[in-house]
Amino acid sequence: DDLVDVLVAGGYAKAPIAEDPGTFAVRGGIVDVYPPHARYPARIELDDWLVASIKHFDPDDQRTIETVDKMFVHPVRDTVLTPKERERALGKIRELCDAANVPTKKTRALLEELESGRQFYGLDGFLPAFYDRLETVFDYVPRDAPVVLLDPTDVAKSAYVELMRADDDREAKISDGGAAYPMEALYADEQELHDLVAGRRHVVLHRIATLGSAEEGSSPLARFDAVNEGEAPSLGAEDQAPLVAELKALRAVGTDDGLRPVAERAHRWLDVGLRVIFTARTHTQAERLVSLLRGYDVPVEAKPVVFEPAVLSAPRSTKVQVVVGELQDGFAWATEGLVVLTEGEIFGTRAQRRQKQQKRKSRKADAFLEDLRSLEPGDFVVHADHGVGVYLGIERKPVPQTPMERLRGDAPRMVEALIVEYAGGDKLFLPVTRLSQLQKFAGADHGKPKLDRLGGSTFSKKKAKVRTEVQHLADELLKLYAARAAAARPALPPSDRTYAEFEATFPFEETPDQARAIEEVLTDLEQTRPMDRLVCGDVGFGKT
Repeated sequence: DDLVDVLVAGGYAKAPIAEDPGTFAVRGGIVDVYPPHARYPARIELDDWLVASIKHFDPDDQRTIETVDKMFVHPVRDTVLTPKERERALGKIRELCDAANVPTKKTRALLEELESGRQFYGLDGFLPAFYDRLETVFDYVPRDAPVVLLDPTDVAKSAYVELMRADDDREAKISDGGAAYPMEALYADEQELHDLVAGRRHVVLHRIATLGSAEEGSSPLARFDAVNEGEAPSLGAEDQAPLVAELKALRAVGTDDGLRPVAERAHRWLDVGLRVIFTARTHTQAERLVSLLRGYDVPVEAKPVVFEPAVLSAPRSTKVQVVVGELQDGFAWATEGLVVLTEGEIFGTRAQRRQKQQKRKSRKADAFLEDLRSLEPGDFVVHADHGVGVYLGIERKPVPQTPMERLRGDAPRMVEALIVEYAGGDKLFLPVTRLSQLQKFAGADHGKPKLDRLGGSTFSKKKAKVRTEVQHLADELLKLYAARAAAARPALPPSDRTYAEFEATFPFEETPDQARAIEEVLTDLEQTRPMDRLVCGDVGFGKT
């Protein structure tokens, strides 16, 4: 109970299953917790007040990944609702509501939410009530650590947008009759951020720097963009804009030689002794690029490599090097003898596929259970040998001792067992280690099924009948597939260079499953037998 209280105070939400960051679940003497910083949740097994084991597990299938000796569980929210902090915040928030003339009913509801110990929406807006001083990220960074400012104009714009959003939220809360702390109590403004950066060693990287002094009244952070004319270094580098424009024009009209400008420039760059590097985001696209360049007789290294600084310090290659790495724009840097061209510039901007967190599939009609997810007392379950029963819950049971254990006077070992009740009130105690023998009942009528008798023959007769029907269906399928295998049709020609160039311009990178499906379909089309394939996938997962 103490552990649960600490987790709740730290902002963790209790859930049936700890499958999302910031949640925890309790089952008997087992507590699952998923800290937001952790890659996997942890299963803490308690023996009274002692921790028996800590195991990281996969939230998808609940399988153990590794056993660890200790783990760090940090708060989920900025507000930690311990009794001491809660008592302090109650007084401060009451004073704030009184000063803002908030209606008594609203004040009471707010204080009751806080007294309950639950983290509620909007609680972070009352941070000054919990702490004497709010800190910035600079309070956690060593004083001598350099600060790198990537494009001050963008930083200033992002800070402005965030401050405006917070101010709008604050005004909406006040107009709705609520209480809110002033902006300066919650946020550091742009001038404060400027002073925090200026007071430390800092490096400023400009996308576009403004020559001369900053204009009067400009954003404090944007002042970092001002560069004296003598301080602006000349790199002698050019972008690939002319080539990109030419390729875009060719793509617009459609042509069989869409990469001819790339090939011509690659030959020219190599002839004058430049190091030529083409970048691709993935190995798949890098290998495709190598294949396409060979089709234009461009000398190219056979095997793409992952980019690292050693590539630039190695002896210059007389061939184009294709590397795997993220780069938005290429350049030609004659003074350094280096030319870089990116995949996006060659084929057009390719959209990055968002890493969707796959919806975890319901296990209602899945194969045998591998965990206790979604299993509640009162659910109907099917045992592999005994048939349909009612799941009643989990109970700790002593394991029968061997004669030697009884002779030694060993304490009985306890094991957690699932209780399944059958017709007539008979009960089966199934150790959790044999959980895979259970399946959640998934009848078509969704009604209450008839319970089998423990040790009866009804369930085995049902299984025998189903087995016969399945065998009959298998025989029919064999006849159907034999007839399909005998059919024939003309084969289609294999993919050519034009197809490969067209394929390379698609806006998304294929997932491994999509790439496999594409290859299998193309292989089928090149055969003399009719294609018999169904492409399956969820909505928005790239079937088209």
